[in-house]
Amino acid sequence: MPNGWRIVIRAEIADRTVKTPHGLSYAVILQDQQGTRILGFDNSHDFDGAQDDDPYDHEHKAGRVGQRFRYRFKSPSVLVRDFFDRCEMYCERVGVPFEFVEDVV
Repeated sequence: MPNGWRIVIRAEIADRTVKTPHGLSYAVILQDQQGTRILGFDNSHDFDGAQDDDPYDHEHKAGRVGQRFRYRFKSPSVLVRDFFDRCEMYCERVGVPFEFVEDVV
């Protein structure tokens, strides 16, 4: 983004288990200039208050460092839409233009 923030998207096929029932391991993250997560979604570990049989899908909300909230994964396309909606709302709230510059890695 023009202000130095970055969106990171990682996804790969995973074994279907109770914790990853959709067969996808993922992380979608909005980072600041130093690479610190501002907000994001992932399924690398349990969320706060999860039961033993709950999927790992969870959200890291802006301003709630160290807290993980349940996310009800529906599909990859809904995940991406939810993520970009959260990013856009956050940027609007803090007065940062929700724009992107090309940075192919």
